[in-house]
Amino acid sequence: MTPILFDIPPEEDLEPGAPQAIEHGCDYMLLPDGTLEYYYNFLIYRWHINGEDIMARAYLDDNQQLVSVFVMGERLRHDEALQPLLRYLQRRYRVIQSFHADDAKTKNDTGYVEQFRHREAPAPP
Repeated sequence: MTPILFDIPPEEDLEPGAPQAIEHGCDYMLLPDGTLEYYYNFLIYRWHINGEDIMARAYLDDNQQLVSVFVMGERLRHDEALQPLLRYLQRRYRVIQSFHADDAKTKNDTGYVEQFRHREAPAPP
């Protein structure tokens, strides 16, 4: 699927789409010798939209400025209720992808599908 190219939305007073919560998380595992097996430093964004909880996650050590929204890709592209959330993320990230188990079944094996890319962001390798 070809991502939709976007420009940064104009600034808005009382920015719509702000999440109800932003959490800073860290997940890691140390091997018995004390070396790191893995280390993840991330933000979790949480919204409550039309009675539904929606999350997004961004890794702070990711140079791509990428965020993953945990909804189906088609919904992220077309659901009017998610447009303020999308504008909020477009001001902060250059790449927005969806993550959903149904996308893994139909699009690829991971469930991560790039949906939006800032017009000036480099294409993935």
